[in-house]
Parts: sequence; C-alpha cells; structure tokens
Amino acid sequence: MRYEDCLLCGSRRTSVRPDAFGKSAYSVRRCRDCRTEWVDPIPDDETLKAFYANYHHSEVTWEYFLEAVSLASPMAERLAAASPAAAGRRASFLDVGGASGFLGVAMARRGYDAAVQDISDNAGKWLERSNAESGQDVRLLREPIDGLAAAGQRFDVVNASQILEHVPDPENFLRTLARLVKPGGRLFVDTPNNEALVWCVKNAIRPLFRRMDFYNSLKPPEHLWGYTGDGLRALAAKCGLEVLAVRDYGLGDGRFQPASRQWYLTAGEYARKVLLKGNLSVYLFGKTAVAMADRAFLSRVLRRGGGLSAVFAAPGGGR
Repeated sequence: MRYEDCLLCGSRRTSVRPDAFGKSAYSVRRCRDCRTEWVDPIPDDETLKAFYANYHHSEVTWEYFLEAVSLASPMAERLAAASPAAAGRRASFLDVGGASGFLGVAMARRGYDAAVQDISDNAGKWLERSNAESGQDVRLLREPIDGLAAAGQRFDVVNASQILEHVPDPENFLRTLARLVKPGGRLFVDTPNNEALVWCVKNAIRPLFRRMDFYNSLKPPEHLWGYTGDGLRALAAKCGLEVLAVRDYGLGDGRFQPASRQWYLTAGEYARKVLLKGNLSVYLFGKTAVAMADRAFLSRVLRRGGGLSAVFAAPGGGR
C-alpha cells in the first residue's frame, strides 16, 4: 500500500527519502505541510501478521503488574481530571491495546467502570487475580475495536497509548476509536513525537552502530507513521473530533506513558541501581541521561520532547 498524498492533511506536497533505512526496501515519505512522515510502502497484511506473531511481549509477573499499576496512577489522575463527570452514574473507561490491564485497574481505583481491550494472547493475565483481591471488576475485551464499535459499545473515556504509529490506516483507526466514545466524551491518544530533538542525535549516530532500521520515530514494519502536532490536529478534524489539546512530553513522563518509567529512570533511581545493584551499564547511563535532558529541557523549554499527547472531544457534548 502506498500513500503518495498525505493521509492526514490531504496535502499533495510530499517528498521521498529513499535511503532513510539504508539498503532497505522501505523509503520515507514526508508531507511538506503538516510534516508527517510515513513508511513507503506501508507493509502488507501478511508482513504485519508475521511480524506481530513474534512481537516482543515480555512475560508479565504479578510483581511487575503491581508496579505498573502504581506507576499508572499519575496518568489515571490526568485522564480523570481532563474528562467530564458522568451525571448520576459511574463513568466508563476503555483502554485500547491495554496489554496487562494496569491502566484499567488504576482507573477503576478512581471509581471508573473500566475495561481493557487487547487481542494478544497474554493480555489481561493478572486481571482476574486483581479483581478478586480488590473487589473491582475490570473487564477484558478480546474483540477488535471495529467489532466493539459495530456492537454499539460506547464509553465516556477512551485511551489509546502508543498504538496509532503501528496501524497501516490511521484515519480508519481513529474513526473507529471515535465511534467508541459517547457524545461529549473524551478520547486520549499518545504517540512518539516525530519532531522530537532526540531523533536528531539518534539519526546522526545510528551509522556508527549499524542501526539503520529506524529513522526519526519510524521503524518498519513496527512504527509506520511519524506524527506531528499539526498532523494529529488535521487527522482529528477529518474524523469529526474536536481538538482540545495537543502537546509534547518528555521521555519517561509517567503522566503520559507510565510503562516507560520502568526503563527511563530519574537521577535518583539510576543512582540507587548503581549503588545497590552495581549496575554500571553505559547503555543504562545513556538512556537515563537522554531521558533527563528530554524531560528537563527539550520538552519543558523547547517543546520538542519525545512524546505527543492529544485530547479529543466527541461531538454532542460540551467541554
């Protein structure tokens, strides 16, 4: 599949960089208006199916799950604060591609009727035990989102974190997400920021490490679309969503990507790993330094942090 025009903003002013991935069969196409980039060609269904059959889903232990639930607390607070209250009832929440279900549990702790959608084999592994021990009832939905939408499932709040960059057709995907949101409800979408300044460094040094499998936030056949704030706004408008906010954030910011807190450490966490475990890994030091710079300066000052977060409102309700 090839998109010669920009799927997000509709611009026909695009350019191609054929050597972006070295000698790969993939190129990078860039929109000159909204600056979105995408893999060209988009991998076919057979290629994607084969890739995700062996995707790196790590085995989640009970202890890891509990840590993830705890780390998700700031994100749950952010989602709840940015969402309208449901009059006279519990507000409903859906985490699309929710993996182990940690964010669903964190939202249930804030009073939401929470559900987790994921079709992978190990999705929601610990939800039954978590429900039994907490008295909550976080549901696991294994049906694809188009099936949920066709069945009339609707939620006050829908979250899709770090998924939009993976899908071959983001317009169709976002339209389906929009159908899952109740009138006046909220849709939260997070993706890597393709204009993050960290990519300038990574692009410059990748030949030294013979890592030509990525370019900016693109990494076929995994990351197919590289988003910008303007691109997300244009895509939302095409899908009939009202844009309430689009902003960048730094790597390891738990308010937006709580799972990343387990691999992007703070200075204190890194010091404890070095002192208590003797972990002097150069790789770990580099990741920690980059994440600290991204949170403290590249995002906070220059507004070019590693992630993008968008909040959309579904038609039919006030803010």
